[in-house]
Amino acid sequence: MSTTSIGSSSPRRGGPPASRGVPHSPEDVQHTLQRIGVAPSRRSGQSFLLDPFVADAEAALTEAKRTDPVLEIGGGLGQLTEALLRRGLERLTVVERDPRLAAFLGETFGERIRLFTGDALEL
Repeated sequence: MSTTSIGSSSPRRGGPPASRGVPHSPEDVQHTLQRIGVAPSRRSGQSFLLDPFVADAEAALTEAKRTDPVLEIGGGLGQLTEALLRRGLERLTVVERDPRLAAFLGETFGERIRLFTGDALEL
């Protein structure tokens, strides 16, 4: 699995503006996290998938049909969510416990996903 951990170090200043979609480079991830006010926590095990080919491969592993219900736990910045939607899934539910990341997912995917904010084990 290709992931990167973006730590709590200060992002570089004067870089490109944060994208408004799903970020796919370490720089875009840093800028997006800074924009939404999230400092990733190693304690929480936060890491973000960057490689769209890996995201597509993981989405394909679900073998889900278009109308099958799919649950993604920990949507993060939406890399896997985006790959699952590219497969044409019509019933994708995403659970994200960080309200700032959940808001980002809601803004990015809107009505294309069913979104819950909270701990998946408690929901």
